Parts: sequence; C-alpha cells; structure tokens
Amino acid sequence: MDRVKSFGRIKFPVICALIIALMLSVVGCPDYLESDAVLEGNIKFCPKKDDSAQAVVYSVVWDGNTDNTVFEIPDTYDGKDVVWLGGKVTSFQIETDSPYEYWTGSGETGIHTKSGTTKIEEPFDRDAIVITLKIGKNINYVSHIAPDFVVFKEDDGFKVYSVFIRFECSDNNPVFYSKDGKLYKRSGDELVKDINYAQVGQ
Repeated sequence: MDRVKSFGRIKFPVICALIIALMLSVVGCPDYLESDAVLEGNIKFCPKKDDSAQAVVYSVVWDGNTDNTVFEIPDTYDGKDVVWLGGKVTSFQIETDSPYEYWTGSGETGIHTKSGTTKIEEPFDRDAIVITLKIGKNINYVSHIAPDFVVFKEDDGFKVYSVFIRFECSDNNPVFYSKDGKLYKRSGDELVKDINYAQVGQ
C-alpha cells in the first residue's frame, strides 16, 4: 500500500512535467537568447541553445546609408557553423541604431520612439530600401524577416523606409538556392514565404 501511495506521489509531478514539456513544444521556445547576442561589425550572432557547435544570426544592423545595404552572412562564427537566420519562434531582424519606429493602426500612421512613449506628428517621407542578404553554404533555416519599415531622423523631419529583401545564396548550399533575388528550397523548388521580397530590377 505504501508503495502504491509513493508511486502516486511520484507519478503526479512526472505527469505535470510531461504536460508542461508538451505545451512548450507546441507553443515554442526561443532557440537562442537575444541577451547572448554579440555584435561583430554589423551582424549580431547568438549561439544556439541546443547545440554549442552551431550559431544563429539574430539580425543585421543597417546604418541608414543607402550605399551600404549588402550584408554577407559568414559561414562560421567563433568556430561554430552559422545555420539559421532568425529562429523557429523568433523573427530575423533588420535593426537600426535609430530610436524611432514606424507605427500604424486604426487607420492612422505616425512615428513613435521605440519605447512607445511618444507619437511624433512631424511630416515624413517614405521610400523603399532593398537589403541584400548574401548567405553561404551552412544556412538551413530562414525565418520571417521584420520589420517592414525602419525610421531615421533627418533635419527636416523623418525618413521612413519600406524594407524589401534580396537574397544571394551560395551554390554550395544544399538546402536553398536563390533566383531573381528570392530564396527557394531545393526540395520541391518551394519559395520561402513570409518575406517582403524586392521586385526584379528594384
């Protein structure tokens, strides 16, 4: 009888732990910690939590210079293969050092500080910017890319850029290939979706 009671006491927490693990597997957990990100040049790298031999590129940092929009993702970082852009749960980021962000909602548009405390009403222009991502042979996963807009302060107001993405992929990558600036999976020639691709010639 005591053994049965002991089994019951042990079984309940085990079942709870299994339920929690199942929920996390469904909802998803970050594959890396942004707090671990290391900025090298204009690229932020993070080690993958589940594999110390692999790394993730969390973001590229654009300085607003329209002559500096090509980012080459290296095959390795700190001796680790760079295998992902973004993560299974987290988006890949186009970051800036600007403290502002574009805001839209309820039929209104404006500019906020990134802390969300101020809505800027000054006039602003909106232009398109094409960010080129050159990926090598080790990338095997690419997530959604965000944001759709970035903002920079100018003397006479603000400049808002609509962000479009071009890909250039190594011919040695076994998972992806690029065509006309878009990224495809080699298996089934499937377009990688949820990316705001640049148009041909843009």
